[in-house]
Amino acid sequence: MDNREKEKNRPRLMVAPESGDSRLQPIEALAAERGMPAYAVAGMCRANGWAPGKHLTAADFEAAMEAYRNRPMSAGRR
Repeated sequence: MDNREKEKNRPRLMVAPESGDSRLQPIEALAAERGMPAYAVAGMCRANGWAPGKHLTAADFEAAMEAYRNRPMSAGRR
């Protein structure tokens, strides 16, 4: 079997290449960049069911942050 056949039979990665804003980052780093207080990060994690260290894109974090800030008070988890 030559190299071309080996290359053809090799499994391909199913992950899209990273580009600009689509890079995954820990929520703690994203929150620190935006100056979010720890209690707000903890509340947002609780409301979304996230564990510490979860990785998101900046766009997903921004959307979750906006939804968290605009939620009704005492709405509870859904």
